[in-house]
Amino acid sequence: MHPNLTPHEGKDNQPQYTPRPLDAVLGGLPDAKPDGESRWKARCPVPRHGQGRGDLNPSLSVGEDAGGAAWVKCRAGCQTDEVLAAVGLAKKDLFPRSGKRRSWDIRDAGGVVVAVHHRADKADGKAFWWARPDGSKGLGGVKTADVPLYRSEEAGGWPTDAPVILCEGEKTADALAAAYPATLGTVTGANGTPGPEALEVLRGRPVVLWPDADDPGRQHMNRIADRLRSVADKVKIFDWLDAPPGGDAADHPAVRERDAEALLREIGAARRPEPKGPGILLANVEPETVEWLWPGRIPYGKVSIIDGDPGQGKSALTIDLCARISRGRDWPDGGGCVPGGAVICSAEDGLADTIRPRLDAAGGDPTKVLALATVPLPGDSERMIEIPADLDLLREAIRQVDARLIIIDPLMAFLPPEADAHKDQHVRRALSPLAKMAESTGCAVVVVRHLNKGGGAVLYRGGGSVGIIGAARSGMLVAPHPEDDDLRVLAPTKNNLAAHAPTLTFCMREGSNGAVRVEWRGETTLTAEAALAGPTDHETRDLRRAVEDLIRERGGEIEATPQELHDALAERDLAALPDRPDELSKKLPELARTSTTGLTVTRGWRGKERVLRLGHR
Repeated sequence: MHPNLTPHEGKDNQPQYTPRPLDAVLGGLPDAKPDGESRWKARCPVPRHGQGRGDLNPSLSVGEDAGGAAWVKCRAGCQTDEVLAAVGLAKKDLFPRSGKRRSWDIRDAGGVVVAVHHRADKADGKAFWWARPDGSKGLGGVKTADVPLYRSEEAGGWPTDAPVILCEGEKTADALAAAYPATLGTVTGANGTPGPEALEVLRGRPVVLWPDADDPGRQHMNRIADRLRSVADKVKIFDWLDAPPGGDAADHPAVRERDAEALLREIGAARRPEPKGPGILLANVEPETVEWLWPGRIPYGKVSIIDGDPGQGKSALTIDLCARISRGRDWPDGGGCVPGGAVICSAEDGLADTIRPRLDAAGGDPTKVLALATVPLPGDSERMIEIPADLDLLREAIRQVDARLIIIDPLMAFLPPEADAHKDQHVRRALSPLAKMAESTGCAVVVVRHLNKGGGAVLYRGGGSVGIIGAARSGMLVAPHPEDDDLRVLAPTKNNLAAHAPTLTFCMREGSNGAVRVEWRGETTLTAEAALAGPTDHETRDLRRAVEDLIRERGGEIEATPQELHDALAERDLAALPDRPDELSKKLPELARTSTTGLTVTRGWRGKERVLRLGHR
């Protein structure tokens, strides 16, 4: 063993026995009602809930995960400890003891617990699940690949020239570390691969990869070897030829006997990985499922864009999103929202007179929303944060409030002064690091952008280079509703990850504190193209409605010459009706493009007469 390595004693995880945790929780909630499979809903018992008024609208969810552990979540923000204390329980009571159970704290290199990995051995097999340090279920949008390697906090005390053994899983790492302390374990499972941030702890060190004795285990370590080529000093793979099928490092005689010298002699025979050929074999790529902050609209770990003209409610809409996240309130389309923090980078609105009042009007929790727009300079001056130079500040902001969403409003205000937003190369230099930050943190990034003055396709209407919308995985448009001056629409313009979600409508209302708030009004069939092409004058709207009414009156379709159609509409006293039938023929396609009811216009023949055929899709 290296002279400066200290033996690791391992962990003692003894099986415990207790009744079913879910029954214990529900026993303290007499009003609990089923709310789906393995889920219940109840009134939150915390005395301070609702500022002491109690839980008037049941907001406590209770459930059981695959490992038999119970979980509780108050959507109004009460802490898990408070809920459990109110029913006479503690966090330890959430976990089953009717079988062997283990849990491992996963810490970063600085020793901070970032996640807890649980394992339960049940009669029908093993179950694994993740929890956050506060006891809440899951990883809060963070990808497993970005979770630190197990025992990363120990690495700072090892000599940099001591070989580090990386094995699969926490249980194996504990056994191996008892014989050889410079040991880390992966936490992704054999089908996953640690990401660059997790592997950074191995930078400049000699590494020996010890795969489990099965095909998934060997493929797991081969993928890691590829990723370590530009990180570690040297990478080798130890093939234990006498391993039992499916065996791991914990089964090795030198590990069982804690014989470090014998172990080092064994791994001395480790081989270098096979030379890497061009490209990446897709068999070594781990398939991933897209996770959504707002399903179908805003994905976790990606950049999304909201385009729109000034004064149409983009900023108020983004604050409404932040408010919903801060409280865990449902999304406007009724989908569930996981509570968390948000970061607002706003260059146009004041904190005291606009952003905070709007957040209050939207019902948000200001303790979970962080504003970050400037960086202080010596003296009393300051500067705007810049992307990508100040991404470390954004990462710190994410950690500070456990953010699930970052708003950058507007994008152009946060680009470096030397960047030309109309040049694709300049834009990608800024947005590519921003996208990588989103991916590594799991945080959703929403960029707000103004429209340009030109026309053309919707995707080209956003300000700056087309590379901006090209870098985004999801795009949305905020625009006036062409049929109702009071309404705005939120319409999809791009989605690389899912089918387009329905267009939603909303209006702006004054909150009780006098600030603007968003009021959602449901779905519409209106597309982004129709919203941008929509007429703004009442006379043209009246003409389109008259045409649609005439179609309905005549059974849903019309076949008429331009003169016959012009005569029928002339009876309705329409200011926008063209003077001549041929002018009406030219105007009809425009009316169809901006129709919210699917108006269709085609041309044909009736004998020797040219006719127009009107209907609805």
